[in-house]
Amino acid sequence: MVFRYFFNFINVIINILFALFRINRFSNITYYLKDEFMTSSQINYSSSKIRKIVTWNVNGIFLYLNNNKLKQIIKSIHNLDADLICLQECFDNSVKNTIVNNLNFQYPFFISGSLKKRFIIGEDSGLLVLSKLPIEHVKFYSYNKSTGVDGWFSNKGVLYFRVDGINFANTHTQSEDLCYCDIDYKNNPSITKKQIKELLIHSPFGRNFILMGDLNNTFVCNILGIKKNNSEYTYIDDKKCYDYIIPVSNENYVSNVSVLKIDNNPSDHYPVLGFV
Repeated sequence: MVFRYFFNFINVIINILFALFRINRFSNITYYLKDEFMTSSQINYSSSKIRKIVTWNVNGIFLYLNNNKLKQIIKSIHNLDADLICLQECFDNSVKNTIVNNLNFQYPFFISGSLKKRFIIGEDSGLLVLSKLPIEHVKFYSYNKSTGVDGWFSNKGVLYFRVDGINFANTHTQSEDLCYCDIDYKNNPSITKKQIKELLIHSPFGRNFILMGDLNNTFVCNILGIKKNNSEYTYIDDKKCYDYIIPVSNENYVSNVSVLKIDNNPSDHYPVLGFV
C-alpha cells in the first residue's frame, strides 16, 4: 500500500516536470481550452460497405513518443488496412494531424474526440477515428468520475459516432491498479467500472452500438451484461485483455474478433480486429 502511494506520488512529480515544458500554452489559452473536434469533409463517392474494423491504443503519450515511433505507428495503421480504425492515446494535435495527413489517401474520413486540453498543460481525449466511409459525429462525453494522474491530466471520455448506418463508440478509460480493474468484488471502488457505466448511461444510442477502445478493465463484459468475445491479452506489459470490440446489444453483430500480434509493434498494446 505504501509503495503504491509512493509510486503514484513519483508519477505526479514526473508529470508536473514534463508539463512545465508546455508552459507556452498559456500564451494561447483560448485555443487549448476550446471544446471542439477535428473532422474531415464527409462527401462520399464510394458505394462500398463497412466490414473490417480495428481498435488500437497506439501509446502516443508525449513522454514516450519520437519521430521514428510515429512513423512506425503510421506504417502499422496503413498495413492494418481496415474500413474503420478507432485509435486511442493520440494526444498531441500534431500527432493527430501527422497521422491524418499521411494516411488521407487510404482513410479520407476522420474525426477526433474533444481537443480540449486538461488544465491547459494536460492532454485532450486522445481519441481519433479513421474511416474509408463518411463518419457522422453524434456526441462526445467527458467522464465525470476520474482520479489519479491519468484522470487528472487527460480529458478522458467517449466519442459516439455513426458509419454506414452502424452506431459506434470509441473510448479510453483511465488506468488504475490491478486490484481494482482485474477482479470485480463487492464495493469495488474501480474508476474504470464507474466510467464504463457512465458511457452506457450517456449513450445517445441506448445499447444499440458497438463499443471499441482501451477500457483498462478485464471484466467489462460482466459490467455490461454481455458475452465476452475475446480471451487473448491485448496489453503487453500485464498480459491482460483491456482492449475491446464488443456489441453492447444483440442488435449489432461482430464476428471473428482477434488480437493482432503485429511485427515491430511500436505500442504497448496489440490492435484488436473484428468484422461487422
